[in-house]
Amino acid sequence: MVLASQSDLITDPEILIARYRNRDLKTRLVTPPYLEYIFSSDRLAEIGRILAGQAAPPNTDDRPVCYALTTWIWLSRLMPALAHQNVSGWIQTALRYGWVAVVFIILVCGIGMNRLAAGGGSLAYAAAGFAGFGGMMLESAMMLHYQTQSGALYQNMGILFMAFMFGMSAGAVAMLNLMKRLRGRSVSRSVDAMLFFLPAAVCMGWAVGMQRLSDALNLILMAALLAISGFGVSAIFTRYAHESGHPRPLYAADVAGGGIGALVCGVLLFPLLGLSRSVFLLAGMSIAAGIGVALSRRHNS
Repeated sequence: MVLASQSDLITDPEILIARYRNRDLKTRLVTPPYLEYIFSSDRLAEIGRILAGQAAPPNTDDRPVCYALTTWIWLSRLMPALAHQNVSGWIQTALRYGWVAVVFIILVCGIGMNRLAAGGGSLAYAAAGFAGFGGMMLESAMMLHYQTQSGALYQNMGILFMAFMFGMSAGAVAMLNLMKRLRGRSVSRSVDAMLFFLPAAVCMGWAVGMQRLSDALNLILMAALLAISGFGVSAIFTRYAHESGHPRPLYAADVAGGGIGALVCGVLLFPLLGLSRSVFLLAGMSIAAGIGVALSRRHNS
């Protein structure tokens, strides 16, 4: 429930108690003595002074500090020793040095793709899994961001899902036509790198979408970005499935990557890093993967 008022909220317990009695309310928890206790307690003024004296930025989808603190409160019920730990300091340290983990993940992604491309055998499975992971991450982030920015749950969700599915169809058709034109020749490493760069391009468009746009422009931008995301996911899968001639295991890898992406994003990345940082992490991983594939010495599927 969200309450709003054009004037300051009343904190005088006598006025609130009088309204309670005039309306003859019958409630279990909120009673006149409870109202007297809440609004006459010294804690109310003390908490107000503490909050007014702090200059910390608010909790937002891009800086979800409350999630970590809520998790700490919940875990302290199971492990009481956590209640006496400086968890807030841990969170600040993690946010301050989180870039080290980000750089490490990006380097592992780039080096791993480079080794797989040089070896040739497992690149197709890794690429399909990465496509599923990135597609799920982008789709989830943009859906959540659009609903948050528009202020309405499920608004225009059908249009956005349609844009993603349209992009997947277009990516499959475009890649099949390209493979037919090559007539059995292998796709160049530069083409593979461009496919991996597509999620990074979507992430750059995301930076524009984070600005305050009109409702119509925001919908058009989100639909376009989702269509490009779907295009990249389907193009990568179709490229390797067509060349290998064994689409079923690649489809399994693609679905597994999407499942892992949904789990990792929902449990770790979005709540801890926020939407924007998670998306930019994917951009770095995509660029590193594309460069790793492009610089590989041998490229066979």
